[in-house]
Amino acid sequence: MDKEQQPVQSVGRTEVAKLQASAPTYKQVIRECKKTTKTLNNHYQRVLDTSEQESVRIQKQKRAALAKLESLKNDLVLRNQDIKMISDRLLDLMVS
Repeated sequence: MDKEQQPVQSVGRTEVAKLQASAPTYKQVIRECKKTTKTLNNHYQRVLDTSEQESVRIQKQKRAALAKLESLKNDLVLRNQDIKMISDRLLDLMVS
C-alpha cells in the first residue's frame, strides 16, 4: 500500500482563551483537612470536658437532695413517733 491510499485523519486544535481559576493543590487540601480535623477534635474534647463537669455537678446535687430527703423522712418518722407517744399518754390519762 502506498502512503497515498491511507485514509486521511483530521487533527483538531483547541485554543484556550482563559486559564481556569487555580484550584488548591492536594497538599493544600490535606493541610486544610488536618487543620479542620484538629479544630473539630479540640471542640469535641471541650464538649466532653464540659459534659463531664456538668455530670459531676448534677450527681453532687442529686446526692445532696437525697441526703436532705432522707433527713426530712427521718424527722417525719420521729415526729410521728412523738405524736403516737403523746396520743397514747392522752388516752391513758383519759382512761384513768
